[in-house]
Amino acid sequence: MLNPKGRALLRRESKRIVLWATMGFFVGCVWVVYAFATAPDYEQHSATNRAIQVLAYATCPILATGTRFYWVPFANGMTYAVLGLLLKLTVKK
Repeated sequence: MLNPKGRALLRRESKRIVLWATMGFFVGCVWVVYAFATAPDYEQHSATNRAIQVLAYATCPILATGTRFYWVPFANGMTYAVLGLLLKLTVKK
């Protein structure tokens, strides 16, 4: 059994992982809404389109797998949760 101090630490760390997952879910939602709001223009290859594509892949790495649009927020949330957990495990206070 954990002592009260250990439980508080575990609860605080769990909240941080949930926060990372929630942030990833909302970032995925933003990209899905953006994809529906902007029609793809295959004839125009501007620097702005390239910059947006790089930003999308940087903030939503699950897009590189070609996942269906309705799975993007959930998969991105899981990706952010794993990244948050790895960050927590590697960074010492």
